[in-house]
Amino acid sequence: MELKIGVSGRSRLAGLAVAASVIALIMAAFARTERPAHAWACNHCRMAFGMVGAVPGQTARLNVVNIPENMPQPSVAYPTGPFWSGTLTFVDSNGNVLNDPSTGLPAQTTLTLAPGQAGFLEVAFPIGPTSGPASRLQLRAQLDSADGTQNADIETTFEIFDISTGKTTTVLLFPHNPG
Repeated sequence: MELKIGVSGRSRLAGLAVAASVIALIMAAFARTERPAHAWACNHCRMAFGMVGAVPGQTARLNVVNIPENMPQPSVAYPTGPFWSGTLTFVDSNGNVLNDPSTGLPAQTTLTLAPGQAGFLEVAFPIGPTSGPASRLQLRAQLDSADGTQNADIETTFEIFDISTGKTTTVLLFPHNPG
C-alpha cells in the first residue's frame, strides 16, 4: 500500500513542524531567563552550614559560584550579571574563626566573583591524634556577602574529602531559597 500525501497534507505537517519549533523556542527563552532553581539570591546575607566533623587526613572545602541569571551557552566567554563579593570562613562550635592547622592563619578569605566564576576556601587537617576526642575537629562553614552585593545568584557547597585520595566523603548543599 502506498501512502500519498497531497499538498494540503504537506502544508499541515509543515505547519505543525513550525508550531512545534516556535513552542520549543519560547520554552527555551523562558528557561534561560528564570533564576536557576538551585541558586540563592544573596543580598547582604549570611549563609551558615551545620556542624560537621573532620579528622586528620581530611580537608574541608567551602565552594561558591556566581551563577548569572541569564547563563549563556558554554561557547560564550563572558556572561553578564552582577558581581558577588563576600567572605568565606570556617568557624568552631562557638562561632570563633578557626586557624588553618597547616599555616596557623585564620581560615578565612574574601572573594569577588564575576558572573560565571567560582572560588573556594580550603582547610587541610594533615596531622593530629588518630583516636580520642582530640582526633575529631568540629567545624562549620559560613559565607557572608559584602555590603553593596545585590542580586547575585550564588550556589554554595561544603565538602569534606580525603587528602591522600581526593575522594569526597561528605557534601552539603546550602538550603535553597523557598521563595
